[in-house]
Amino acid sequence: MASLLSTSQMASSFTLSQIVDSRHYPIDDHKRNLFKLYTALIISTYALSSPYLPLLSFEMVQYSLRNTVFTPESAVAFAALGYFKVILAQNYLRGKFWANVALEMLKNSRPISATVQVNFTVNAYIMTWFVPMRESSRKLFETYRLGMKVGDFTMSMYALGLSLRYALLEGENLSLISRSLKENLKKMMKYSTVCAKLAVLDLIIVDELRGAESEPFAIFQGQLTNDSDLINDAIASSNANNVECAHFRRFYSAFWRADYIQAEASSQVLLSLPSSKRPKLISIYFYFFRGLLAFRRYRENNSEEQLRIGIETICKLEFWSQYAP
Repeated sequence: MASLLSTSQMASSFTLSQIVDSRHYPIDDHKRNLFKLYTALIISTYALSSPYLPLLSFEMVQYSLRNTVFTPESAVAFAALGYFKVILAQNYLRGKFWANVALEMLKNSRPISATVQVNFTVNAYIMTWFVPMRESSRKLFETYRLGMKVGDFTMSMYALGLSLRYALLEGENLSLISRSLKENLKKMMKYSTVCAKLAVLDLIIVDELRGAESEPFAIFQGQLTNDSDLINDAIASSNANNVECAHFRRFYSAFWRADYIQAEASSQVLLSLPSSKRPKLISIYFYFFRGLLAFRRYRENNSEEQLRIGIETICKLEFWSQYAP
């Protein structure tokens, strides 16, 4: 948080117009190559869920501000600044501001890998709080297509996977989503096994809701055969995002099966994860269903603790609703 605060203080002395006007200043090859290196490191630390991601991002923002250099490469760090404003400081409006700054840096520039990274960060984690889910899904699909075009296949798979997940959350036809996931699983396995594992979790949810039988783990050829294997694999590789998504899947499945005891147990596991403290779009759905569960249990046994949980959930949803479109 200290690094975020110092970076924010430095950035607050710049207006959007100052940054936009500085885009056109030429920079030497040394600085451009340095930004390319920073960008590659940021993308790698993101893919690995590395704790060094915030520090790298803030250092790149500060370097950019000190040298008044605002390029498509440096836009990656400003998009990351917006992201961390949301998940660390829960300052959604400032997160949106820096997301727009990053997008301005990309205007009239040739699409490169940094363009894909910025569009993914902005549309996956920041603007989703302000625009309809369908729009986020559409823009992420556009990001996927752009990534395939410029050769950033890994980020393309992240964009494709989240595009389909957001389509599920906004109410798209389940058969269409199931078909899209199945059609793209091999491609995801080729370019990003992390994304393939997340897609399998989504496919399980979709087919459970459809009442359809499928064998989503067949894509792993016996290496992973169920979600417990997937959780253990994610823990072994320190992939907190995949661990959390697997437990989200268990919670939703139990809730929709009306297995409320298991749903409550799964919610407690989720809340025990450090990553659960960071707001993300799927948190809205989790707290909504958890609130319903709490009020149901309060009605059944008159538990004051369940009433407290339900009221806290309403407060969270009311807070998030002020940013909703």
